[in-house]
Amino acid sequence: MRLITKLVPLALCSAMAMAADPAPAAPKPAPPQWNRAVSVSVLIGADVPTGADARAFPSPLILRLNEPSRAAVINAADCVYEADAWANLSSERVIVTPRLLRCFDASGRELATKAVKGFAVDKDGFGGIKSPIAWGQAAKDLLLMGVGAQVKQNFLVRTAKSALGKASLGLTDNLMDDNRKAQPDGEAIRQVRSTETLLPTLSLEPGHEFNIVLSGQ
Repeated sequence: MRLITKLVPLALCSAMAMAADPAPAAPKPAPPQWNRAVSVSVLIGADVPTGADARAFPSPLILRLNEPSRAAVINAADCVYEADAWANLSSERVIVTPRLLRCFDASGRELATKAVKGFAVDKDGFGGIKSPIAWGQAAKDLLLMGVGAQVKQNFLVRTAKSALGKASLGLTDNLMDDNRKAQPDGEAIRQVRSTETLLPTLSLEPGHEFNIVLSGQ
């Protein structure tokens, strides 16, 4: 009985220690690689808009093929993809689709041009390239000026305040009621024509590397 009395507290202490110090989570396995994917680097990037017209008016990109031999063009020393990009704000990813492959020899003479189809895959194995959000100066200025204090019931401003929130570089969550500047710049207010002015962009910087999965070849 005495032995049991001593063992029970010991077992309880061990259980509490295990609960207080949980085992570290197992690392995620590396995403599988597909041999149809080719590695590219952003040569000419873009700040990709996130508005309603983003899909209709994609941003142009130039992507360098990291291994020109993968293009299967004889004597190719350098190959680039001309690509289109648009942003998915909800996932913070830039969707990239290549449309044209151009290859050049060592002297810069163009050897081949052909249409291509495919999509971009990030290093985490997900379609679309995870990209940082960048807020435009107009959106920051409008919030700092306290536009919402004058047009408190305006849906556009209420939507902008809700969307920016803490992401607006830590300005404040109460900018609607911020009266630090009683007379905002009226010209800045008149320049707000739609929510597009207050929406962020997703940046795809030169040098960023990811994979392109080609199809239909």
